Amino acid sequence: MKGLWYNSPEQIPGWTFHWQHNYYPKLTEKLSSNSNVLEVGCGFGRSTWAWLNCLPEDCNFFILDNFSLDEKEMRKVFKVYKPQKEYFEMVISRHPKKSIIKEVYNQDYYDWIKTNNLKFDLVYLDSGHHYEIMKNQLNYFKEVNTLTGDDYLSDHPGVVKAVDEFVSKYKRKLTIIENFFIIEKLLI
Repeated sequence: MKGLWYNSPEQIPGWTFHWQHNYYPKLTEKLSSNSNVLEVGCGFGRSTWAWLNCLPEDCNFFILDNFSLDEKEMRKVFKVYKPQKEYFEMVISRHPKKSIIKEVYNQDYYDWIKTNNLKFDLVYLDSGHHYEIMKNQLNYFKEVNTLTGDDYLSDHPGVVKAVDEFVSKYKRKLTIIENFFIIEKLLI
């Protein structure tokens, strides 16, 4: 594709890591035909690019983000000089599998759940890192077979507490890889 200047997610500014992206294919190989996948919190598109690399062509990919990253911080830390949503759209428009993205919701999570009527097979959570937000998101998506997310570490005690409580309450399997968590329903 002419003008493609990203070959890997690691070239895109963001907070996820290659070892995490390398684990995404193990999660997506379990998806059935026409599965619905949701990414909550896309940042600049780093994790989105990594998911696109491994999601099946017949997958329905949805993205939810309020696109409210501070522009001054973006310039200072990442040298990004466009608004977050504009930068995200520019990056993702260059991915060869961008057509599997069915919708990008430019909304706050709490507004989005008021109108959502979709069911998901896999959900990636990487937006709110406070306990109440993470607890609410996990409970909202409790019927999803695979919940995964970022920042399960002491810097984000709200994420750790919410994940641990959820796993205990709903008797789910928890796998931690560095700071990447995977919650799966147990087969009975």
